[in-house]
Amino acid sequence: MSNRVLLSLDVGDARIGVAISRSAIIAEPLCTLERTSRKQTLDEIEEIVRREKVTEMVIGLPTREDGTSGDRVAKTEAFARSLKRRIPGLLWHFQDERYSTVEAAEIRPDARGVRGALDRLAAAVILRDFLARHVANADDTPRAT
Repeated sequence: MSNRVLLSLDVGDARIGVAISRSAIIAEPLCTLERTSRKQTLDEIEEIVRREKVTEMVIGLPTREDGTSGDRVAKTEAFARSLKRRIPGLLWHFQDERYSTVEAAEIRPDARGVRGALDRLAAAVILRDFLARHVANADDTPRAT
């Protein structure tokens, strides 16, 4: 059993989707935070990190379709810097989130009508992709072929 607890954020202008992995294997949607003020948002994330005993943070990076950075990437990186100052001691990662919301809508088409549902599901997609890319590559366990 892993002691790693990973939290994933899908950072948007109005809301932040949050997902968690308590096993470093499965990503689960956790909640959606409404962004009212920077302080309140940081307070809420800090409380989740404390309550869930998070060890690593994965933040979705909204790169353009061609892989380049734009205004949204700069905003997300600025938010991440604020979060890192506020919550030191975690391992920090960025994960490409280009198609996370589209994939979330394909997984749960009914989520479009539920406020915040796509945000937290997109955060779970981001975390799933991160785990698949990083945790699987670090695992020395032989795989059946």
